[in-house]
Amino acid sequence: MPRLRWGLLSTARINRAVIPAIRASARSELTAVASRTLDRAREYAAEWHVPRALESYEALVNDPDVDVLYIPLPNHLHVPWSIRAAEAGKHVAAARKILDSDAAIAAEQERFYPYLTGYVALYTGDFAKAEAEMTKALAAQGNQNDPFMNLLLAMTYEKLGDSAKAKALYEKSYSLATAHNPPSAFARPYTRKKLGVR
Repeated sequence: MPRLRWGLLSTARINRAVIPAIRASARSELTAVASRTLDRAREYAAEWHVPRALESYEALVNDPDVDVLYIPLPNHLHVPWSIRAAEAGKHVAAARKILDSDAAIAAEQERFYPYLTGYVALYTGDFAKAEAEMTKALAAQGNQNDPFMNLLLAMTYEKLGDSAKAKALYEKSYSLATAHNPPSAFARPYTRKKLGVR
């Protein structure tokens, strides 16, 4: 079974929570870290026992020996670096490779694949594909009440110019985003702003 080779796109503090999770997975391995300077990347790689240090974020994005990137950058940098990662073929291709090679994991995780492809399509400007994939993702059992998936479909409809569908999904996302978890933490303030809720 192929292992996902992970790269860390910065030396952010939150990596401390992610590194043990990557290492605990039988299907993953941490292979590289990048920073804005090679010295910082090397220092971090030595501290956290990461095999390779790269001199720039761009070098990591284009590294053929990295399948998946973790992008712990400030919020305003998530979209541009996610787009660069998608354009380099990261994430989506790696996820499909794992799902196609392991029936057990596919049974548990297949419902998230349309979300992943829809997310990438949204942020790379393919709004028709984003609509189709996010609609498929929300139709899958277990996904209907995910505030972040509803938010992404709302954003897609907004980009497509369908303000009525966008508003309905922003409202649904807002009402679902009540838990203390990452999907809600992102969806609630974003939808509150979109809806003008104070």
